Amino acid sequence: MDDREYQRECASYTVDTLREIRQEIGVEESLCMIIGLDAFQSFTQWHDWEGILTLAHLVVSSRPGYQKQLPDDWMKNSLTENKEDLSKKPAGMLFFANVS
Repeated sequence: MDDREYQRECASYTVDTLREIRQEIGVEESLCMIIGLDAFQSFTQWHDWEGILTLAHLVVSSRPGYQKQLPDDWMKNSLTENKEDLSKKPAGMLFFANVS
């Protein structure tokens, strides 16, 4: 958990937070951002969503009442079903996690 977005007095974007975290941990360390399937459905409408994928992996947790949709083209190249893959690269992968 990181609360720096709540601490900002100006507009706050996830991509900015991830840039700050990336500067702190370095470019080689694996970084995962976890969001719910409900938020993921509008992910491509987020500010600089493509930049987010250059900074972190995206882990999408299941949510009651939401169904995983078929991947868009950008997802097909990033999608992994093996969570171990997330530790092999610093960013850019998409993993769907079933949370009960």
